[in-house]
Amino acid sequence: MKKAIFMKLIMMFLMGMFLVSCERNPMKRLSDPLEEGALATWSGVFKIYDDDLITGGNVSFIPSDLAPPNNNMALDFKHTDDDPPEGTKCLRFAWNGQDQDWSGKDEHDWAGMCLIVATHWSLYDSTPSKDLSAGGYTKITFKAKAIIDSKTYVKFEGPVSTTTSAPNRGGTRYLRLTSTELSDWESYTINFNNADFKSVKDYFKIVIEYPSGINTTLYGNGGIVLVDDIRYEK
Repeated sequence: MKKAIFMKLIMMFLMGMFLVSCERNPMKRLSDPLEEGALATWSGVFKIYDDDLITGGNVSFIPSDLAPPNNNMALDFKHTDDDPPEGTKCLRFAWNGQDQDWSGKDEHDWAGMCLIVATHWSLYDSTPSKDLSAGGYTKITFKAKAIIDSKTYVKFEGPVSTTTSAPNRGGTRYLRLTSTELSDWESYTINFNNADFKSVKDYFKIVIEYPSGINTTLYGNGGIVLVDDIRYEK
């Protein structure tokens, strides 16, 4: 009888250790995937946002040198209104259309935010890029909607590499969508080469644009962008 009880205690201990391991590894893989084994053995999905930012990185605002609300922008990672398509929360980014302070220059044609590898925007330059190419990723998928006027666009971009030439340099692969296209929740895909994920500094970027070609004397109109379920996929 004592032996049976002892064996049960051993099994309970081992099961507890197993559950602790299971609890640790998934989040470790999300925050620092290369330390948890080859990405190629995974399911082929690397989640960037799913009810919360789960990369282990942080956010920077562009082009502003200031932080909300002083930069005329606002960000909420746990927005619960607007019927998120996945889970109970979504990412909400807003710009009121007013100037951004950027190295002493006022910018009002565009404003954006970037989900970065660095744990703070001030560490952006000193934080090494991540090589995620072993995961075999070839696209970014996400769901989005926006409240913008007909003269305003939203540009979604993928990773920015530390290299300086295309196609690895950021900004060469993106989606620019209109108010009509973003009127309700839709799924979108940005296609990449796997090499684009070799030297990642920025996971994902959202930019509200007011094209200067319309009227350079007008301020950007700003808007609200809602995004959910951001993933890198094979």
